[in-house]
Amino acid sequence: MALRVEQYDRHTVTMDLLYQVSRIRQKVWPDRQLTQDAYIPIVQGRFKKRPDMQVFVGFERDQVVTHAVIFPREIKWGGVLMPVTALASVFTDPERQGRGYASQVVSKAFAVVEQQSLPVVLFQTGVPDFYERLGATAIHNKWVNTVKVTDVDYQMWWDGSIMIYPKTASWPEGELDLNGEAW
Repeated sequence: MALRVEQYDRHTVTMDLLYQVSRIRQKVWPDRQLTQDAYIPIVQGRFKKRPDMQVFVGFERDQVVTHAVIFPREIKWGGVLMPVTALASVFTDPERQGRGYASQVVSKAFAVVEQQSLPVVLFQTGVPDFYERLGATAIHNKWVNTVKVTDVDYQMWWDGSIMIYPKTASWPEGELDLNGEAW
């Protein structure tokens, strides 16, 4: 079945679309505390916090089956702000995984980054092989976070691999400052 990938921003996203996305998100990352209805205001808040956020949604017929977002962020290298494009919330309906849908929606997001000459994409993942096939590469910097106070249990990144796209991008060595919460 063909996948239709659509791009949305804060002006074009609808409540119906948010409900469909939140339904899939709950199937992928079940959270008893974060019900579908509770998730909607969080997403709306993210659009206010990140007005340049772009949402990519894959549809099978008229049903949402996969999703990804990109938005601008700034990290620091040597105390100097460094713009990056964050990739986050990549997920596919578990009943439809293995059909290449996530590849299509992420590829669309990466294509927009290239078309709009956005900064290098920075993200975390537990499936680095998937992203390497799409042209990303793992990075191995030491990370600090001068914005969020760290404690013993705080993890800046929670997935196993930190990656950038494209793999040919110039990337600094050494310590980097996350400059806020991870995504």
